Amino acid sequence: MKLIPIPAFNDNYIWMLHDDRRALVVDPGDAQPVLTALAQHGLTLESILVTHHHRDHTGGVDVLRQTTGAQVYGPTGEVLPEPLQRLGDGEVIWPLGLRFEVLQVPGHTAGHIAYWGQIPGADDVLFSGDTLFSVGCGRLFEGTPAQMLDSLSRLAALPDATRVCCAHEYTLGNLKFAHYGAVSYMKESCGKYNLKVEERMFPKGPDIMPAIVAGEIDIAALASDGAISGRANGVPIYNVAGFAKGGARIVAGIDSGIKSLADMKGKKVGVTRGGAQELLLYAELEKAGVTWSDKPGKDVQIVFLAFADLNQALAAKQIDAMCQSEPQSSQAINKKFGVEIMKPYNTAMGEPVRLLVMTEKMYNEKKDVAQRLMKCFVETTALFNKDPQLAQKYVTEQMFKGQISAQDFKDAMDNADYTYDVTLEHIDITTDFMNKYGVGRMAKPPKAAEWVKLDLLQKAKAELKVK
Repeated sequence: MKLIPIPAFNDNYIWMLHDDRRALVVDPGDAQPVLTALAQHGLTLESILVTHHHRDHTGGVDVLRQTTGAQVYGPTGEVLPEPLQRLGDGEVIWPLGLRFEVLQVPGHTAGHIAYWGQIPGADDVLFSGDTLFSVGCGRLFEGTPAQMLDSLSRLAALPDATRVCCAHEYTLGNLKFAHYGAVSYMKESCGKYNLKVEERMFPKGPDIMPAIVAGEIDIAALASDGAISGRANGVPIYNVAGFAKGGARIVAGIDSGIKSLADMKGKKVGVTRGGAQELLLYAELEKAGVTWSDKPGKDVQIVFLAFADLNQALAAKQIDAMCQSEPQSSQAINKKFGVEIMKPYNTAMGEPVRLLVMTEKMYNEKKDVAQRLMKCFVETTALFNKDPQLAQKYVTEQMFKGQISAQDFKDAMDNADYTYDVTLEHIDITTDFMNKYGVGRMAKPPKAAEWVKLDLLQKAKAELKVK
């Protein structure tokens, strides 16, 4: 048996398993790459396995079924292209004569399933869809953090030799942002406070929440929308500080003809779904009287892409503009395929503030450790603000391993600041914007007064005599 990842869109993988004659594919969001691969290898498509209902996983199903006559399998309880064989937890199917067990893994969507296959003479294989990635888990669109944790725990119990085939490739570009530098530097400097800080990277802020629920994370740095959404859905966290502000731009393609938000009518604008950049973009478009949707029919068509893929899409003219984070937006400008339209800070939200959150358990039960950790954080932040050369060297050489230049860093931090401050008003405005624009899944939008605890920060600042 041969296993092939077929690239699709900007970061999808359509997995193909074949025996040189017959093939199965998993989550074909686009039919054409599959048809091309079938022709190249002289294969007949017998089976299509679908993990969940999102369009980038199902968009090619109808064409492939009509063209090849392949049998389609998919989860119960989700809206999928018919006809297909619906599958529930524990059911077994035998595509290509191979045994695949269905695992119910809700979280990313309510009915998401994975397929665990046993391949004679080779490692087991897991088609995990958007539940498990190489550096994290899928965003919670319909499920809860507790459901995702249960799903990940179930997948973790599979044999160690299992090969995980995830449906997206989220590169390290998703993990790294210049304004996280002072937080990352804590692991270098907290020894003086008798602390050992271990750093874990996650593709997106909301991916941290299952780890917090599991007790694996004590403190986390993430965008405000991810923290607010987590708190709204019952994750036991307090916001104890900010750690950076700003760090976003609206950038247009160099030849797009866009010079203002009004010029975006009839254009495609890229943004990462669920992030602060999405909030900032919508707020500015609304202020400019421009309508938007991710479907045709409005003034602007929104195209959702991962942070790491926005620049590539703009350079390739697949989108006309983007709302992007730093340093990626500065790179687009410096490499001369993008031009700044604006820094999107002209609404009630102002500059976005990224948040430092702490588990309720640490805050309530380990107050001394929490206070020392906060003092370390305030000290490293003040150090980076006082010594920009140290900040630049650490971020460019240690965090980005030379992937960004000193000029990229300078431009990025000209549009962002290391900080520790945040206000209750800013959190409440951000929460209101999330609720208004439907960004982030919130069972009960939280009030800042319920979960913003700034006493540790105020004490640390006083002891260190910083403003």
